[in-house]
Amino acid sequence: MGQEFSSLDLSAPDIISENSSGEPGTIKTITRTITRDDVMDEMKPILRRLSDDEWTPELSADISAVLTPYKLKVMPPRSKTVLAKWINEQEDQKYLQWLKNASDDLLSVTWSETKWIPGVKVWSRWHPANLFLNMLEEEADDFSPEQKKLVQDHVKDVKRSLQREKEREPEQFEQLATSVLKAIEKMEDKMTERLDAVQDEVRMFISMTKSP
Repeated sequence: MGQEFSSLDLSAPDIISENSSGEPGTIKTITRTITRDDVMDEMKPILRRLSDDEWTPELSADISAVLTPYKLKVMPPRSKTVLAKWINEQEDQKYLQWLKNASDDLLSVTWSETKWIPGVKVWSRWHPANLFLNMLEEEADDFSPEQKKLVQDHVKDVKRSLQREKEREPEQFEQLATSVLKAIEKMEDKMTERLDAVQDEVRMFISMTKSP
């Protein structure tokens, strides 16, 4: 009977590090899971060809393109036996090692992978979105106390949202940061228009008071 299996849990918070070239960035740990049902939906057509057709270079290329050690682990014993005939004919010994490691009858496998996120995508004080948000806070010094607090509160909320998104899903973080930058530009335009309107009102008031 098949069993559930989880590889050694390597989950950990993102680590700020450097790659071999000294570039700063974040090492993101991602947990992945595959099940027998999912794998067999993909592998059944190939296994059918392997059983019925001649072993052609095209078939070998198709198998090599989709087969992974994790997929092999969750395949049923009969399917592993079919693949074993092909594996034993391959020059690449990695497939034979995969087969040896797939001796258990597993229904699912969970493992962890690490991914390098370049430094430009790391949310830091030097990120363009953060720099623009800081500039926005500084420009708020020219506003009334109430308006200044409103701007500062919004900026803090945006920064918190960006930080949460960076921790949750770095791959999508840049999309959110780009949206924030566009929103800031629109906000600056609106603030400029508002200030211009206030200045116009002041000029009108001054001109009216000067009128005889």
